[in-house]
Amino acid sequence: MSTEFAINYELAYRVKLFQRENHINVNEFAQRCGLADEVIENVINEITVSIEQIWKICDYLLAVSYTHLRAHETRRHL
Repeated sequence: MSTEFAINYELAYRVKLFQRENHINVNEFAQRCGLADEVIENVINEITVSIEQIWKICDYLLAVSYTHLRAHETRRHL
């Protein structure tokens, strides 16, 4: 499996999972990432997108994951 294919597959999986868990559509996800709908549709369909677009999506997913993690912390965890 090529690295490019593996990245496209993993990113598509993560985007689909995030959309399903958060009940958002392609348009809303694209807006949150600051990208065009077509970019997210390409990701979902495992069509190669630019590295800059990949970073924007990853940055958004990581920020949301970190915020979600912090929301579950209590004073006991700190």
